[in-house]
Amino acid sequence: MLPNKWYCCPYCGTKIQGLTVKSNCDNVPFYCKKCKQTTMPKIKNGKVVK
Repeated sequence: MLPNKWYCCPYCGTKIQGLTVKSNCDNVPFYCKKCKQTTMPKIKNGKVVK
């Protein structure tokens, strides 16, 4: 299944991870290759939850 949205780095805006409507994760580290920062977002049903 192809991603229809992308999770972007909150520091530099680079696309990090593709998201689909059914994507769910909680405190999974995403590493940005461009700015070398790590973020741990909460994603439910393809949307970032604060």
